Amino acid sequence: MDRLVATIRRAGLQVLEGGRDAASRRYIRIVADPRHANVTLLQFEEIDERRFADEMIATAAIMGQP
Repeated sequence: MDRLVATIRRAGLQVLEGGRDAASRRYIRIVADPRHANVTLLQFEEIDERRFADEMIATAAIMGQP
């Protein structure tokens, strides 16, 4: 399971990549987690190749926000 996480202020975006079952299980955990509110699934689709495989997760300040 690979993922890309971006946060700006109190809003967040996660892109999940992996098998259908693994991605679905992760999404269900996110929805059930009380730290998350207003969770919305924007898109769910099969892809031919992972876009974020082997990428390092890094944290960066965006637009001057810590």
